[in-house]
Amino acid sequence: QPLIADVRVRLQPQQKYIRGLFCGGTLCDETMFAVMEKHGDVYSNIQPDPEFRLQDINRSIKHTFLDFGDDDFTNGKPHPMIDPTNRISRLIEEARDPEVAG
Repeated sequence: QPLIADVRVRLQPQQKYIRGLFCGGTLCDETMFAVMEKHGDVYSNIQPDPEFRLQDINRSIKHTFLDFGDDDFTNGKPHPMIDPTNRISRLIEEARDPEVAG
């Protein structure tokens, strides 16, 4: 808990959302389900609940967790472990979002 408190005091009031960008489904799932225990509105390209499955994988909503190794991102492209270009670009984009906790 001390680490969480230390991070929380450094955030601006508008920085309220978590984003997770993963190269594989297992870690994405584990993290997403852990966050879902605290926050109900967790969106993803691999979210089993259709209500929270991203309609547009290029646009994050609230708390968003993405599996860049999923077919949504790899169709005809190398896996992000081989070519991390898309994941890095998205990381930069998400870091620029003022509502994302940094």
